[in-house]
Amino acid sequence: MPGGFRGATGAAEQSLIKKGPLGVAYAQPPRNFTREDYQHHRKHYWGNSDQTSAARQTGRCADALELLFRAAAQAGAGGKTLPLPAVVDSFVQWCRQTEEDFRLIQHIDAQLETRKQPVPLTKTYGQWREEAAKHPNLARTYGFQDDPKKADHEPLTLTVEMFPVWAPGWEMRRGKQG
Repeated sequence: MPGGFRGATGAAEQSLIKKGPLGVAYAQPPRNFTREDYQHHRKHYWGNSDQTSAARQTGRCADALELLFRAAAQAGAGGKTLPLPAVVDSFVQWCRQTEEDFRLIQHIDAQLETRKQPVPLTKTYGQWREEAAKHPNLARTYGFQDDPKKADHEPLTLTVEMFPVWAPGWEMRRGKQG
C-alpha cells in the first residue's frame, strides 16, 4: 500500500510491519519516530484542524473517485463488460460501511442540514384542501392555511425547506437532483 500508512502517520511503512521502533518516513539519516514527528506530519499533511483536513482530503478523494469512475467507464467502452456499475456499487457499499463503522449518521445529518433548499409545490386550492383532509401533516409542513374566499381552481404555491437524504451515489448538493 504505497503511501498509505506514511500518508496517515508520517511513519516509515517498513517499520510498521517489523518489530522495533518506528522510523520516520524519508528521514535522512534514518531516525526513530516521535510524538513530535507525528504532530508535525499531522499539521503539514492533514491540516491544522479537522475542518482544514476535511476540506483538503475531500478534494483529493473527489479527484481519485473521478479517476476511478472514468477509468471504469473507459474499461467498459466497446466491450461486453461494464465495470462502472460494479465500481459505483462498491463505492456505495464502502460509504455505508464507513458511516456504520464510525457511527457518523448524526454528523452526516448535521452536514445535510446545511444543504437545505426550498422546494416549491404548486397545487390548486381544491387540491390543497384535499391534501389537508387526507394528509394533514404534509399540508401543515408546507404551511397550508385555507382561505375560504379562494375558489377551488385558483393556484397556490407553497414552499418548504428540505435537506437531501443521505444516500451514497445520489447527489446531495444544492441545486442538483439525484
